[in-house]
Amino acid sequence: MTPLNMGDVSLDLRVSSIEGETVDKVDVNNTTKSFKFSVDYDLWKQETSLLSVNNFDNKYFNSIVKRGEESVPYIYEQLKKGPTHLVYALELIYPEKVSYNKQIITLKRARKIWLKILQEQLAR
Repeated sequence: MTPLNMGDVSLDLRVSSIEGETVDKVDVNNTTKSFKFSVDYDLWKQETSLLSVNNFDNKYFNSIVKRGEESVPYIYEQLKKGPTHLVYALELIYPEKVSYNKQIITLKRARKIWLKILQEQLAR
């Protein structure tokens, strides 16, 4: 058992074999990254859900941004589900990737732009 401690949240990863089958490889690193992103994303949404504007000066949002490209696959999965304020995290992770030409655009439009960029990037 490998304990993973993240403040108030912990996760125990167990590797076992099932009769007739064995686990060849468990990608603990990706599981940990996914878990960290999910915790930060859920806590960020929880802390900012009652605000009339989204609060980007938040330790959980900042944690997602600080992990940089490590967060991108998980942000991409959220974008595929629908518009999300995570487009602002992408703008901070990739400041050179997109310019809205000083226009104010909707989350729906920003989502569409970022989905196209990330699909092209992940295809490489």
